[in-house]
Amino acid sequence: MFQVPATREEWKRIQEAFKAKCNFPKCCGAIDGKHCQIKRPDNNYSEFYNYKGTYSIILYALVDSDNRFVFIDVDSNGRVNDGAVFRNSTMENNFLNWPDNSFFYVHGTVHRRI
Repeated sequence: MFQVPATREEWKRIQEAFKAKCNFPKCCGAIDGKHCQIKRPDNNYSEFYNYKGTYSIILYALVDSDNRFVFIDVDSNGRVNDGAVFRNSTMENNFLNWPDNSFFYVHGTVHRRI
């Protein structure tokens, strides 16, 4: 079981661990998504058809410096892109109490939270 950090102090502990282990100061997590293949749904199946030629839903997750899950979102259909997955997820609105000038790492890019 995991719990999303609720306070700035919890997020700062994650930042400190990223700095100590990865020399990546102010990082509050690493995020990525995974297509989870499903059977073709009976209705509206085109929404779940992805660029890989299969049907899927997307698992989106944020991990700390020990690769422990901090946040998971599983509800986007396989057709949407990464930006839309993040925008439509509860993750976008769940980063309350983030330390100022913090960011999270996204497979190849760094995203700052404002």
